[in-house]
Amino acid sequence: MTDYNRFSCPHCGNDNRLDPGQDPSQFNCGICHNSLVPKPSDLRCLSCGVLNCLQPGQDPSKFICSKCKNPLASKPIYYICPHCGIKNRLKPEDDVHNANCGKCHNPLVPKPMDGTVTIICPECGENWEEGEIPGCVECPECKYEFEVDEDGNSVIDEKEEEDQPKTSASSQTPFTSQEPFHTAEFTPLLEAARPELYSMNAFRICESPIDATVKDILQQAERINLTEKFGTDPHHLRGPLALNPVPDMYAIQEAMQRLNDPERRLVDELFWFWPHELGQGKTDDILKTLSRGNIKKAAEMWIKQENYHSESNVSMHNLAVLYHAAALDLELSKSATGEQKKLRDLYWQSVFKRWKILLDYEGFWSRLAARIRDFGDPRLTTGTARKIRASLPLALLSINAQLALRAAKSAHTSEVQRQSSIMQASGFEKAIIDEALRRIAEPTREQIKILCKKAQEEASSTPIKALELARLLIDQTKPLLTILDYLLSPGNATRDAAHDQIALQALTCLVTYVNNTEGWRASLSLLKQTLSIAASESVKKKIEGNIEIVNTNAVYKEFLDPIYNECNHAVSKANEGYSTAQQQLYYLRDHIRPKFYAFEKDTSFKEEVYQIAANIIAGAFRELALCFNNDHKDYSLAYEAIQLADLHCRDKDLSERIKNDRSTINTNKNIEETQKKPTTQWCFIATAAYGDPYSYEVNCLRRFRDNILSQSSPGRIFTRIYYRLSPPLASLLSNNEQGKAIARWLLGLLVAVCVRHMIKKGPISKGRVENERQ
Repeated sequence: MTDYNRFSCPHCGNDNRLDPGQDPSQFNCGICHNSLVPKPSDLRCLSCGVLNCLQPGQDPSKFICSKCKNPLASKPIYYICPHCGIKNRLKPEDDVHNANCGKCHNPLVPKPMDGTVTIICPECGENWEEGEIPGCVECPECKYEFEVDEDGNSVIDEKEEEDQPKTSASSQTPFTSQEPFHTAEFTPLLEAARPELYSMNAFRICESPIDATVKDILQQAERINLTEKFGTDPHHLRGPLALNPVPDMYAIQEAMQRLNDPERRLVDELFWFWPHELGQGKTDDILKTLSRGNIKKAAEMWIKQENYHSESNVSMHNLAVLYHAAALDLELSKSATGEQKKLRDLYWQSVFKRWKILLDYEGFWSRLAARIRDFGDPRLTTGTARKIRASLPLALLSINAQLALRAAKSAHTSEVQRQSSIMQASGFEKAIIDEALRRIAEPTREQIKILCKKAQEEASSTPIKALELARLLIDQTKPLLTILDYLLSPGNATRDAAHDQIALQALTCLVTYVNNTEGWRASLSLLKQTLSIAASESVKKKIEGNIEIVNTNAVYKEFLDPIYNECNHAVSKANEGYSTAQQQLYYLRDHIRPKFYAFEKDTSFKEEVYQIAANIIAGAFRELALCFNNDHKDYSLAYEAIQLADLHCRDKDLSERIKNDRSTINTNKNIEETQKKPTTQWCFIATAAYGDPYSYEVNCLRRFRDNILSQSSPGRIFTRIYYRLSPPLASLLSNNEQGKAIARWLLGLLVAVCVRHMIKKGPISKGRVENERQ
């Protein structure tokens, strides 16, 4: 943004202060010493954009940039990351084959593997390199045999899968995902991971076990329909954790559609109660107990069986589902009591404890893989179990993240903190927790991007409205930033990026506004508000720099500009005539000076501003003094004006010029007074030489004139001739320092002779001369 009396160097960006009217092309930067106006031969670096000084005819390809050290003629190289799609900027000397993405830190170019392909076992998730493909391979970990294609992907053979032995409990190993969670996702699982996970579960709505056939589910749906129409059948046993009120037909139809989709059905089975043996969902004793509403007894039975650590540990899974469903039901309840809220927090501890154990329990995932094989659907493979296993931590945490988001939108800080504490205590890696929060915050982040883009487009088309657009942007994004601040802590990349984007976009709007309207003061308060939004130090420094410039320009416009204009007007009017010059002197003395003193009491401005104002006024008084001295020969007013100029001056060079002008004006004033009063005429040459009409030497010569020379006729003739010839010589002597020095030396000899002669004659003594001088 433009700054009065400042000129930004195009090479280093330093602000150089110039006096009004000075030509910047005649000055060099105070930092880099380059010309403030670029030469035609100067070249801007294509890599970093810095302007570099070159001599005419020099080849830019043979020179490197003073900042980034890259060849001036080399363009930046961009590579799109194949993993996250982010554009990465590389230097010409960077090797793209050894560079990583700035966001996801994966290699920008996949490294060759000498003809080998990485193969992932669909049974246990083990990976290894294989060279002889396609064909049948055997997993070195679990000995599972399967076919792979030329890309290393598994080709499922259902018959062979059924013949493969299940992994025994004794061979269990802790689970570690072989792929990052963002590359091994099971989308249906993440889509279902909502706080309504259990209330929208198809098996809970249809009140059917997970191994029920389509026919069984249709019959159960019909019973539910009849129950809704005619009331509860006392002989009919409802399903576990049956919903109240009874689901309507629309909910049942939607649940049936979910069950017709094998992937969505598999997710609903994962988050519902399993029978200990597949196919016995209707006869499982604990499930019957749960269906009768005896939740406490069912939980005790599962806890007892959980301690035996069965091969698939179905009891632990069912307890995880039970506590998870109970916790979420209480989270969604608006009438939960204080005791129920305490139970809810205990349920969350049990939920993550059991899900985390199941993640490392190979028997459990073997049971899920067996269930997938039972589906017999080509869309489901044993690799699906691996994806579910990799996605489960993110899915579980996403539910709590969504609860935190809902609390943030309602400004319930304590609820947000509680959900954040639950996630931190889950035992999962911090990277997965951060990813869950990032995904939940992403829609809010996108809203901020849309609002910033809209503000940018409207400010570009209508700069005069840019101030209101900046204010509107801050007001619209304030609740969105509040949500992000609740969800994400300071230092989080998503949160800080949103803060900085809003701050920078508001700053851009304000810059557009002030550069088109010069409304400095109106934009200052919004700039300070923008500073409070910024997160990173670099953005804060940028805004602080603009605040300083706007504040300075506001002072110039509101105070310094009027003073400069009034002083300049007074000086120009003084040339119109003596009376006008006199009026302008009194106007500056009686009007401008009080205004300056009132301004000087304001401590909100820098001392530099006061100095500029004082020097402007001092310069105006000096110009008036010279006008009275040179044009109007009124040395009294000239002396008064030069005294006022010296009173206000804060500049060393200007003060030196005022001092010399005052000496000349004082001499002229003394000469004028002497000519008006011949009986008390002063010694012109001595006064000019010593600069003081009351100095000891001048008094001695004046006494010698009055008491010695005036007593004789030759003396009086000499005096008249002296006063006729001396004024022009005194005028020449007043501006000649070397001549003054010679005159003082000669007059010193003459004074000594005169004093000796006066003492001899006895009219006065040396002491009387000194006393009169004092």
